Amino acid sequence: MLARLTVFVAVVLLGILVPLVRLPVAWVALAGGQPALVRLAMLAVLLVVVMIGRTLLFSRLPRAAVLFGRKVRFHDGTRRRAVAVADIAAMHVELRPPPLHEVFVVEQYDGEEHDLCPTHWSGAPALHRTLDRRVAAAHRRRTRAASKALRGSRKVSDSA
Repeated sequence: MLARLTVFVAVVLLGILVPLVRLPVAWVALAGGQPALVRLAMLAVLLVVVMIGRTLLFSRLPRAAVLFGRKVRFHDGTRRRAVAVADIAAMHVELRPPPLHEVFVVEQYDGEEHDLCPTHWSGAPALHRTLDRRVAAAHRRRTRAASKALRGSRKVSDSA
């Protein structure tokens, strides 16, 4: 809640600042002499910067699950863990006692299971969709590599 309030206050304050700032003459000249166009571009850049800052702020929250690169990082009991997407065999929803209720669970190929995040979190559906897509792609790569290796071993055994 505090993080959302901070982002909202930053957007309001910076949104007020953009119309008040004095524009460089060169910028206005590049925009064809239209300062409103420069101010709109500044507002667009401001929104992009604030959204990136918002993402960084939310990802550093202590219990936030973050998918970055080829690993998903999350808090598992006492410490933060990082699990490679290629090591995830399946994802499903399990019931937990209150206050969590339903949580997304990732299951690794070695049988280990980890609670990723509660389903009621605001970013949980997007995280689940993206992680599900990446896990499916990793599974396809793994089966493709296995079938390629199998074909390669058949060619070696046939030629021997």
